[in-house]
Amino acid sequence: MNWFWISIGAIGGLFYLMSKGRHRRKTKVTPAKTITEQHRVKAALASEDIEAMESALEETKGPILRNQLLEQISIHYYRLRSDPESRKVFYSFASVHIEEASAVLDALSETEEERPDRYDSFRMLAIAMGEDERYDDAVDICKKAIALGLKNGTKTGFEGRISRLERKRADTE
Repeated sequence: MNWFWISIGAIGGLFYLMSKGRHRRKTKVTPAKTITEQHRVKAALASEDIEAMESALEETKGPILRNQLLEQISIHYYRLRSDPESRKVFYSFASVHIEEASAVLDALSETEEERPDRYDSFRMLAIAMGEDERYDDAVDICKKAIALGLKNGTKTGFEGRISRLERKRADTE
């Protein structure tokens, strides 16, 4: 008979704890659209499927999530830039990535996330334009990166890249 009263007491205790937990729980609920957008971007990036990334990019509005997609898409096409069609696609995505850079950096500062020192699309675009002998455009890209306080991961930075591009331009004239 003691087991009966012990069971009743345990069940009553559980109900009491559950009711107290309901009143104390105050969690911040994120809107469903944001969650699905984040999940869609993470899934596309994890799949490493370029078409999935491009599709997710079309539906993504958040600057930080767009930045992640644009960076990976730009890297993908940069590696294939020896193909003329891939080079055109690379220019398209990298240009969009660079145009959105200041919005991304602003959004990162608002969320208190770490601001990146590097933004590879600037470096890759300057290199590709230098290969195409578009030296003035490449120098402009480097100057934009410097204005945003970005580095390119080399000892001389974007300043060194500008001087190399200017030397190449002088050699071709």
